[in-house]
Amino acid sequence: RPEWATAAYWLRFAPTLHITDAGFLARGRTPFFINPATVRQGLIQDGFFELAPPEDDGLFEDGGGWGLDVAELGKAMVALGAGGWPPVYALVFDE
Repeated sequence: RPEWATAAYWLRFAPTLHITDAGFLARGRTPFFINPATVRQGLIQDGFFELAPPEDDGLFEDGGGWGLDVAELGKAMVALGAGGWPPVYALVFDE
């Protein structure tokens, strides 16, 4: 379906999120340290790895270090699932 290729279609699931939003993307992200050995060990041992959120340096207004509204992203995943899409399709959003 052609509408699947439009930002408007996906934003129906999460109107507060962003898709190819230059202003949002220009904000940048708070850098954080990733220990490759820890990531590797997690992948070997558990099949996945976890990252703790970066330190909150006050750059964003979300009250945390990720630089995005995690609750809104979670709501998007639920809405996508309810709409018949796998929640991983949340990757379409800039967040």
